[in-house]
Amino acid sequence: MRYTTLHRFKGKEGFERVITSENSNLKHMNFSRILLRSGQQLEYEVVREEMALVLQEGDFTGIVEYSKGKGLDEIYGDRKSVFDELPTAVYLPPGSKLKLKTENGMEARIFSTACEEGNDPCFVQPKDIREGTPGALNWRRKYRFIFNPQSNITKKLIVGESVSVPGGGLASQHISMKKLVKMSIPLTRFFHLR
Repeated sequence: MRYTTLHRFKGKEGFERVITSENSNLKHMNFSRILLRSGQQLEYEVVREEMALVLQEGDFTGIVEYSKGKGLDEIYGDRKSVFDELPTAVYLPPGSKLKLKTENGMEARIFSTACEEGNDPCFVQPKDIREGTPGALNWRRKYRFIFNPQSNITKKLIVGESVSVPGGGLASQHISMKKLVKMSIPLTRFFHLR
């Protein structure tokens, strides 16, 4: 059986949980948002899950503390447009603590899943993102692999962006993802429209 549910942001500043196993039929993934206004700061401790933060718009500087391994010092992201620029992303394992501040405001998406042991935190800059433009005619789109199975950065998460191009649409990714991931695990997809 398929389930399609529309979840909306509540406009809450800071860290906002949007989709969880408590408010949806999803068992393996959560979706959250960070929204900060100019000059605001955020501290967030990651507990029993791994997270991928993907900057949508704005700027941030920060650090990631990690007692089980190497943390991250002085990470920085800046993005004006999801459509025109590649993302900046941060992998946060369980037991890490994120400290962010923004000069001009920021919005980020957070993808997470239950996880007891993660890998070391990882900062992914736009130059590290692989982008392609598959499809033909009105099925053409851009894809951006941020955390893929071959990267060995995450334990369970696969995170990417699919961005429409002029005249194109957003085709379902399930066929290419099944070829990419040769594992018999459930794949959950989120579609965020902007």
